[in-house]
Amino acid sequence: MNQREVIREWVRRLRSGDYLQGRSVLEKIREDGRSEFCCLGVLCRIAVEEGLISSKVLKVSPFNAVPIVEYGVTETLEGNSKLPTVGVQEWSGVNYLKCCKYAHMNDSEHKTFNEIANEVERDFSPYFTEEA
Repeated sequence: MNQREVIREWVRRLRSGDYLQGRSVLEKIREDGRSEFCCLGVLCRIAVEEGLISSKVLKVSPFNAVPIVEYGVTETLEGNSKLPTVGVQEWSGVNYLKCCKYAHMNDSEHKTFNEIANEVERDFSPYFTEEA
């Protein structure tokens, strides 16, 4: 996928209703077995499906007593449960500052996935024109 395709797919998934929205970590697993995602966790899920990174379920989060998912785990590198890895940032075009912005919208401002998708569309507006 090129960056345009990644961003468009991310926005589509944020609006799909297929992902439960959560806070504070990219993905955590609820007692009922369903996952809750930060908006950036949805982006990381796309990266896993595209084979860019791997993911690993941690039995207990260092922040609370629920299992969380770390993304970007390798044999020599721990993954990340708060922000996408540098590799995902470069692949998607969602740089560190944008990651922080979207995480703040999700976790602190409690914006919905649809509201965050609107902001992503504004930030990447050339990707949403017909000729792009």
